[in-house]
Amino acid sequence: MMSDTQDVNLTVEVIRLLRQQEVSENIIHAITSHNQFAYAQDKPPQVQRALITSILFRLLLSLNVPVPKEIRLSLNVATNTLGWLSDLNLVIVPFIKLNEQHYRG
Repeated sequence: MMSDTQDVNLTVEVIRLLRQQEVSENIIHAITSHNQFAYAQDKPPQVQRALITSILFRLLLSLNVPVPKEIRLSLNVATNTLGWLSDLNLVIVPFIKLNEQHYRG
């Protein structure tokens, strides 16, 4: 991950994390084809984070499994971009991967 948050493009980093953890292309497509994802492409990291968080909340709801409170909270507790990416990598993406067979997008 990048050390300077001004240089972080979260739209690229999120896809990299999903692919790194071998999340299905169906779920990756659901994220990248969302209109908010396209809008986020050239925005500052803080705006990208808010837009991608919204997309991920919708994705979690479409998994059709109970989403633990800790998973929902971890999308919002980080106070900076790198902390958010770390939570995504360690908590959110593994949960999505674990439950991807329940996705009904």
